[in-house]
Amino acid sequence: HIMIDIFGEKHLSSEYVYAIIGSTCLISASTQTFATPFIVFELTGISGILPVLLIFTIISNLVSKTFSESYYDIFRVIRNI
Repeated sequence: HIMIDIFGEKHLSSEYVYAIIGSTCLISASTQTFATPFIVFELTGISGILPVLLIFTIISNLVSKTFSESYYDIFRVIRNI
């Protein structure tokens, strides 16, 4: 309920929005890129979730970089590039 208090209930009241935020964080953390929230924002067109996507993308990237490398780095090592 903290997110609804901060960003308003209009954009964050649907369970679909939470699924969008979660999947965006998963993809962004696994690739360790910051372009994912902007792509998702362009696809959905929900302007109210962009600040939320950016905040949680930063958090997920920080956690991901703490524990592992990105998929791109792993594939680069596997293919000896």
